[in-house]
Amino acid sequence: MGWVLFRAADLPTAFAYLGSMFDATGLFTGLTAVDLRPMNLTALLVAAALVWFAPTTQNIVKRAHPLMTIFAQALFVLSIMHMFHNEHIPFLYFQF
Repeated sequence: MGWVLFRAADLPTAFAYLGSMFDATGLFTGLTAVDLRPMNLTALLVAAALVWFAPTTQNIVKRAHPLMTIFAQALFVLSIMHMFHNEHIPFLYFQF
């Protein structure tokens, strides 16, 4: 919600947008609540199966091989080094 104040052109537009976020009168106008096409339903079922049946991160960490943790740490360090090696780092908030 905080980004609305920075993204809107002016305060009345920001307050109108915030008001529409909390006003439930036009909640489903022109929109379908759930799109149950076969592909979307399949993706939903696969995601639900992953959430309920995949191992938790605690279980993955418990059975992680020491070489795998060293590899993950080295990959992390290399990615940070690569990120700071670039000469041009684009500024994320260039519009402000």
